Amino acid sequence: MSNAVHPEAADRPRHTILIADDRPSNLGFVVDHLESLGYRVIVAQGGAEALRRIGFARPDLILLDAMMPDMDGFEVCRQLKARGGMDDIPVIFMTALKQTETKLSAFALGAVDYVTKPLQVDEVAARVGTHLQLRDARLRLEGQTRQLRRVRQELLGEAELRTAELKESNRRLQFELAERYAAELALDASALGYQEIFNHVSDALYLIEAGEDGQFHCVQVNPAFVRLVGLPHSVILGQPVSRLFDAAAGARLHAACQRCSASGEAVEEELALELPAGRGILQLTMVRSRVPSRGGGRLVGIGRDVTRLRDYQSQLAFLAQRDPLTGLPNRHSFRDSLSQALARTAAGAGGVGVLLLGLDHFRDINDGLGRARGDRVLVSCAALLERAIGGTGLLARVGGDQFAILVEWAGGDVGLGLLARRLLRLVAKLIDIDGYELALGCSIGVCKAPQDGDDAETLLCNVETAMYRAKAEGRNRCQYFTAEMSSSTRRRVEIGNALRYAIRNAELSLHYQPRASLDGGGMAGMEALLRWDARLLGRIAPSEFIPLAEQNGLILRIGQWVLNQACRQAQAWRQRLGVALPIAVNLSARQFHDADLVRAVEAALQASGLPPRLLELELTESMLMHDAKRTARTLAALKAIGVRLAVDDFGTGYSSLSYLKSFPLDYLKIDRSFVSGLPEDRNDGAIVRAIIAMAHTLGLKVIAEGVETAGQLDFLRAQRCDEVQGYFFSRPLPAPEMEAWLSRPEAERSGMIPPTPAGGE
Repeated sequence: MSNAVHPEAADRPRHTILIADDRPSNLGFVVDHLESLGYRVIVAQGGAEALRRIGFARPDLILLDAMMPDMDGFEVCRQLKARGGMDDIPVIFMTALKQTETKLSAFALGAVDYVTKPLQVDEVAARVGTHLQLRDARLRLEGQTRQLRRVRQELLGEAELRTAELKESNRRLQFELAERYAAELALDASALGYQEIFNHVSDALYLIEAGEDGQFHCVQVNPAFVRLVGLPHSVILGQPVSRLFDAAAGARLHAACQRCSASGEAVEEELALELPAGRGILQLTMVRSRVPSRGGGRLVGIGRDVTRLRDYQSQLAFLAQRDPLTGLPNRHSFRDSLSQALARTAAGAGGVGVLLLGLDHFRDINDGLGRARGDRVLVSCAALLERAIGGTGLLARVGGDQFAILVEWAGGDVGLGLLARRLLRLVAKLIDIDGYELALGCSIGVCKAPQDGDDAETLLCNVETAMYRAKAEGRNRCQYFTAEMSSSTRRRVEIGNALRYAIRNAELSLHYQPRASLDGGGMAGMEALLRWDARLLGRIAPSEFIPLAEQNGLILRIGQWVLNQACRQAQAWRQRLGVALPIAVNLSARQFHDADLVRAVEAALQASGLPPRLLELELTESMLMHDAKRTARTLAALKAIGVRLAVDDFGTGYSSLSYLKSFPLDYLKIDRSFVSGLPEDRNDGAIVRAIIAMAHTLGLKVIAEGVETAGQLDFLRAQRCDEVQGYFFSRPLPAPEMEAWLSRPEAERSGMIPPTPAGGE
């Protein structure tokens, strides 16, 4: 995955996120995505390590796995909250558990949220961002509150100090009339200093006094208060607070003054006002003054503008439930609505259906036209779907290009299939974006409750499985969920997870299948074939795990291991047994198109000492036809090293003469599907004859795969095929058995192919 920082991350403060999981390798894509958003990510392998790291790393947020072997997430959270100064760190639990008690336990320990496994990177990023923003806002609010309290204490202390000085002055005036003039001068200087502070402090300060008319009047305000309310100083002074603003706001402010005057406790009131400068929210905090006044009670207070803070909090609340691009409910909101619908269904008749719609090839639009146009496509698609669904269901955007529809019905099936097909036709229509006419197309998964799941998490997981099955089967179609899909998906997940540890746990091995020459009957080489005996899952076929390795990117590491191991083994047999036979290694598509392929081949040959002429690399036709210019450069670089090149499974792909003529190839391998019908199948026979004749005309040697009978061997010999490979001679052998084969005398190995029958060719 790319480590490039997301453009929006540059505007964010850099936060530290601690992720605690006993299997951090499962979170590679989450870590990469969070780091791309500008966060600093620390990973702890288990609860104990997380507590140690918290002591010196001081994270801003913790993603905590609920179930870990050494110390579960609940104990980690409990110890964290018990530490002084650590209980304000927001904790988000990661859990695959669906029990409500588990989630309530997490919240009881002080967790702020939870995300469910398997993780959705967009959801994790949104929740992390939301809680970090809430934490930052809370810290800022606490700092401002501390500052206000400090100012208030200073004001109250100053008032008490001035009162004490006045009392002392009065006492002195009674006994020392001669010093009265000097005392008055000192009092005037003190009042002047107080007024200077009052006028220049940045907070909005005000004094309110209860009048004989039952109203509360503003008797003193500082310039900051004048700026805050946007009214002239002359209008504010002497005016009853009930008439400063509109009737409703005035009535609330008057009631707040009454409560404060009666109770003596601090009172806080927020007023939403239409001020001359525009809409605003004022927060006024007041307390009863200890300084007596002629008219009665006096209140002193501080005001501030909290408009931006409240708008920000409203925006956070919106983002917690809505998709900011389309305005539709987000995945979290949709899950809540689905849970409520399931509860209603459980209490009565009817049913619940969920459709998950994923746009086909949307990444091509983002890559080709830019993300701005891609966002406009999503907005247009959301509007189309909203109009199509109308009041029959709830539409939500639950992922990058994924939209979910919730449908409830009171009795009988409402026809989810009809709705899905109608949406397929709708999305397939052209959308005009800046003059580009785009035909999107989509794939739709369909689930019903309770047969496909009786809780929201299960239904969302199953409908996603059905949607991806629709994509895998050709896209632009709808697919109902079946139990087979669930087991298949679970199997793929298990294999994908186990595959990450296969190399480290020495579970991979190579078997070697001999290749025989039809010109002399001796052994002409061997092919290295990958095998996997998983510790927990048993033997897994290459056809099952190699496509998964291609998808998750592990094929590069696995392919490099195969290349290195095959070269080392061939060189070991060459040195130990004196057998110099070529060894063939299959390259995957991602491996062939990787920019480091040539260097990887050179490194494997150099590390093993194997001569380049003894290494053969097998490629498929589809790999060769992708980006012909780049393919030609790669093949030329490989030939320059000295290795030999073969086209594997020839006849099942493009079978183009142009690349056979243009590329520096050495072998064609006839696919076993054409050999299996020999010699009886006339079509297979014609194809095999044509391939051999064409290859020989172009100066290429031919290897036939899957030879299992003497009849197949005789046919291939008659057509002058160069080499053969298959169970007729040997199955793929593990290294010790292959070494025993190679240890035989040369005469025995040369007789591995029966001789041509008498009178035969």
